[in-house]
Amino acid sequence: PSFLLKQMLKPLFLLSSLILFRAQAHEWAASFDLTSGSYTWRSQKTGCPLSAQSYAEETMNFVVLSLPNSTAPGLESAHEIASSVLDGSNSPLVPRLNGEALAVGIGYTLTFDQNSPQTLFPITIISDGAYGIFTEHNPAELEFDAHYLFDSNEVDVEPVVVDGEGEEHEHGHSEECVPPTSLPDCECTNAGPLDCGDTTKVTEAFETLEANSCNSGCNCYDPVCRDAFFIVDMYHSGCDADDVPAMVETNFHNYEGSCQSCFIRPYQNPALPQCTPATCEEPSAAISNFTLLQDLNCSLSQCQDEPCKSAWRVVISHHDSCCESDVPEMIEDGFHDFEESCLGGCNIVFEENYVVDCAAPKNAGLSDGPSRDDDDNDEKLSTGEVIAIVVPIVVVVCAVGFALLYYCYLKPQTEDETRKAPAKLEESKDSSACDQASIAGNQISEKV
Repeated sequence: PSFLLKQMLKPLFLLSSLILFRAQAHEWAASFDLTSGSYTWRSQKTGCPLSAQSYAEETMNFVVLSLPNSTAPGLESAHEIASSVLDGSNSPLVPRLNGEALAVGIGYTLTFDQNSPQTLFPITIISDGAYGIFTEHNPAELEFDAHYLFDSNEVDVEPVVVDGEGEEHEHGHSEECVPPTSLPDCECTNAGPLDCGDTTKVTEAFETLEANSCNSGCNCYDPVCRDAFFIVDMYHSGCDADDVPAMVETNFHNYEGSCQSCFIRPYQNPALPQCTPATCEEPSAAISNFTLLQDLNCSLSQCQDEPCKSAWRVVISHHDSCCESDVPEMIEDGFHDFEESCLGGCNIVFEENYVVDCAAPKNAGLSDGPSRDDDDNDEKLSTGEVIAIVVPIVVVVCAVGFALLYYCYLKPQTEDETRKAPAKLEESKDSSACDQASIAGNQISEKV
């Protein structure tokens, strides 16, 4: 019986495997209302700096299909056909290289040009209508600073309905999540020392970010944008939120995903307790507590009721100590609404024994002038350096001193003694003769 049961279920297993395979044939789909004309599909290298960019994928399967309409049901109706095209079960996929044209109803394997920052594929639409584009990978993975579809006037073409994860994409670079103390030290960069009372400095820095579109592409790797964000990041993390201009505090996250961050000890309010450390890889606690804040209308009580107070602290810990990529979108979008109304909170935990070292490799090249530690190092010389400096000085001083002694004292004295030596010799002879005469005279007197 068990053998017969296995044989009966085998076709079902095969069918389910086939369905699963087809379901995985495309990761992303979207509907568009298109008029007849020429369009271009664009895929780009991503990452920063520009010299290190690469394509997120080497190839991508792709198909454009006609739809009955551009609604969600209209897009859904073409999913099965798209899967059968992209898995190659109907016919082999056609390879396409940079610049080669695509047609409706044909499955392609697009190969990205590794020698170019972007790869373009022209698409010709013959009739006005609704169309669906189905791709093996999410096109957001292959967007850097430009949209994936544009028309003959180079105007971006937006989808009507999107079916796939991550349809919203922030162009630019979001740096890898690393421990905060692995980041450059803010005070060792051109941001300089922190003065929370100097709001002009942070306001001007934020205006620089906006004026230079620093959250576009790799702009934040430019020194002007980089240094401006270091200042904004330093104030945002190191000062009480009440001391940071509202414009900066509210719009900080518009640049956080594109710019390089720096580290400064988080502001510690002596009236608040320490936050419970967040588990950044597992946001479920943060999500449930944020939902609780919403359900209890905690903003009305300024989060002073005990359930609200506790939930707010959990949300603060996750939002302020985790990388942006680990913060759920619902928290990122709604955090500042509660931040404006909720009192209290908690202090973010940091490494108490951390020591700023401006000479560390992570801080290299981020300051135009000598750092604080560089000044200290100039004042504190090693024993070897002291010996190397002092010994030559002593030798020179001794040589100069001996020269002065010789030329100013010993040499003149020697010359003087040389001149006086003959005179002394004559005096000596005369004195000897006088002495002898005196002795002879005495002897004569004695005889007489």
